[in-house]
Amino acid sequence: MTSAATLADNLLSEWEAHRHLAPIPDYTAQRARLAQQLANMCVVLQSEADSNVDEDDARTVLRPATSLRVGSTGTSGPGRAIRAAQHVAQLAQAGHLGPEPGGPAATALLVILSQPTTELEMDELNTITEYLRQTVCDNQTELIFGHGLQPDSSTELWVGVLLGYSSEPLPPRPPRLLQPAPPATSHVTGRDFYFEAAARLFVQRRRAGGWLLQRQFGLGYNRTGRLLDELVAAGVIGPESESRGWRVLVTDEAGLEKKF
Repeated sequence: MTSAATLADNLLSEWEAHRHLAPIPDYTAQRARLAQQLANMCVVLQSEADSNVDEDDARTVLRPATSLRVGSTGTSGPGRAIRAAQHVAQLAQAGHLGPEPGGPAATALLVILSQPTTELEMDELNTITEYLRQTVCDNQTELIFGHGLQPDSSTELWVGVLLGYSSEPLPPRPPRLLQPAPPATSHVTGRDFYFEAAARLFVQRRRAGGWLLQRQFGLGYNRTGRLLDELVAAGVIGPESESRGWRVLVTDEAGLEKKF
């Protein structure tokens, strides 16, 4: 397997080749600093444990970016979420590659690891994301999120963020058309309205996780948990484990049809 440092260097090299950046006096030093921070994240991106993110998620941030920032940090104890958010934002803002960012990040990859015995709480996730939106992101930023468990971590909470900035202002989002919200459950099957769509999503992606459902369908935390329970009961995914996360048990569309 490629080392985390090599993967980080490869990802930055791909980005540099695409952007054809003009050299600046401190570029080498800044690149080395960002490469180290990105390497910390790459340990997670190529982990065999299901942390819900991989190197393609990093490329999603890198591909359109004209400038980059990266930060990663770990912390423990009371107030760990806000401390981690403040420190990771400070580290990310300490330097950049590319032109000076003139506004909030256009895209961001946020990765959070926690120990199995001190797992991430929903209010802690909200604390971290809200702080980052107020400092290096905003409500227009496309935020890709992954969470995993790290039993051998030296800290209770580890946070890494990769920020991609655009030299062009983001176009305003089109207004949402008001449409009736779908029902919570299907009147035919009694299952969640998104049961079949969620099952197909997991089989097509060959991975499962609450973050995928929340990002794809805009579901809340409690409903996401109930939907995952329904998918486990139907045999689409296996129960979540500390070492492997959620496992997709169905390998193809034909097998999936039998679950409906």
